[in-house]
Amino acid sequence: YATDGAHEDDVDARIRGTAYHRAMELMDFANPDLDYLERESDNFNLVDKAEILRAAEVMRPLTDGAAFVAKERYFIVNMPANEVYGAEAVGDVLVQGVIDLLIVDTNGTATIIDYKTGNPSHLNNTAYKTQLRLYTEAVERTTPLKVKRAVLYSFESGEIMDIQDRVKTSIAKPIK
Repeated sequence: YATDGAHEDDVDARIRGTAYHRAMELMDFANPDLDYLERESDNFNLVDKAEILRAAEVMRPLTDGAAFVAKERYFIVNMPANEVYGAEAVGDVLVQGVIDLLIVDTNGTATIIDYKTGNPSHLNNTAYKTQLRLYTEAVERTTPLKVKRAVLYSFESGEIMDIQDRVKTSIAKPIK
């Protein structure tokens, strides 16, 4: 088994991404404690401390006053295949994933934030748009919540990026 530089870069990027996600899962946005994160997170040495503190600053006002905040929320939902793969697909598929941050407002609406460690110029693409659409569908199919916003957060730029063409609450047809 031979490895090339690209494969090693992919593995390193996954390990680094996992370290960022774990730090954000453990992070108290109101009171970030880097010592705690270092003790509790594997590979925390791969996390840029300034980026993670900036992320806490960005998330703090979004989560303050929320009715509920869920981090690293796993889901699995049955969906018509044509809603996932296109008009020609038939049958149903199970869609599963992990929502990095789900913020539920007191009015019953939700915001989904998906963390990204990659180059922000590569984030506005069809794959991520589809990911956010499917996350929205999963929340709306499995809870009484309406998603008002589904966005990416770039650690590199420190920005929340709304890459959706328009705000979508749901495109799904009811499952019969």
